[in-house]
Amino acid sequence: MKVTGKEKEVTRKKIIASSRKIFREQGYEKASMKSIAKDVGIGASTLYGYYPSKLDLFISSFVDVIFDYQYNYDRIESELEKGFVKGLVSLIYSASVEAIKRDREIIRAFYIASLSSLSWNEGVKKRRGGDALFYKFISEIIDCYVPTNRSLCPFSRVEFKNTIVIIFESCAIEYLLNSEVTEDMLLANFSKHMRVLCAGKYEKY
Repeated sequence: MKVTGKEKEVTRKKIIASSRKIFREQGYEKASMKSIAKDVGIGASTLYGYYPSKLDLFISSFVDVIFDYQYNYDRIESELEKGFVKGLVSLIYSASVEAIKRDREIIRAFYIASLSSLSWNEGVKKRRGGDALFYKFISEIIDCYVPTNRSLCPFSRVEFKNTIVIIFESCAIEYLLNSEVTEDMLLANFSKHMRVLCAGKYEKY
């Protein structure tokens, strides 16, 4: 009997729900495709038909959790009233850091494992969707701020946005890999670098 597209989508959602549960309970290293398939109620071979590797399944399961960018323009404008740096940091923090904090140990283990994984290049490709959302989120924040605040930025919008992404990722990786780095330290470090980056780039920052 042929499986319909709707049935496949139902199964895929069950796989994602089970994989999140198993990864959170057992961690990235100990979780197995076999245990996830058992939890879903399907055979391991069926699971591999949906996701060819544990890395692939992990990324599919958590990328939308990590990159949870909501375009609530009232909130964006409200946060930006505090100033560009405070608003931007607050918005990125609530969209990214809180999600990372919920699954810090899982994401940390995954990040370390992925560095030596032959599948890492494929994993990076699959992250592009999340990365694109992050870039778009930053663009929306800047677009909301610029109309009422003259830009004095000496380099292009693309370069400015790329630099924000690099700063955030470097701070987030330090937080993930160093257990002594607290949430408050991450926030302070990110804020400090953003103040330096944005100094003189807008009339008010």
